[in-house]
Amino acid sequence: MQRAERSVIGIPVRRKWSSRGALICGGLACLLLARLVITLFAVRLDNQVFSMLKIVTTPLTFALNWLDTGQPLHGARLEFSTLVMIIVVGLAGVGLRWRSQEEV
Repeated sequence: MQRAERSVIGIPVRRKWSSRGALICGGLACLLLARLVITLFAVRLDNQVFSMLKIVTTPLTFALNWLDTGQPLHGARLEFSTLVMIIVVGLAGVGLRWRSQEEV
């Protein structure tokens, strides 16, 4: 006896949440990529948009700050913690999207 899956407008609920998770991961990866670019080009944080972007994305990279210990504090630098988080979040998004396609 199979259990009937709930659906919303013909789309199974699990698939819907997997797709939303993939979109959220894609958005976070884009924010992290923007953070990587502004630190790579040493953008001044006097601009409110850039400072807000740094504030929003800091919790995502906080756990991996030990990767950036050899980096200079000011000027252009490549944050390895941000680069690793882009890869991790991107792979999570791809996995969620793959899972939502598999559940059709």
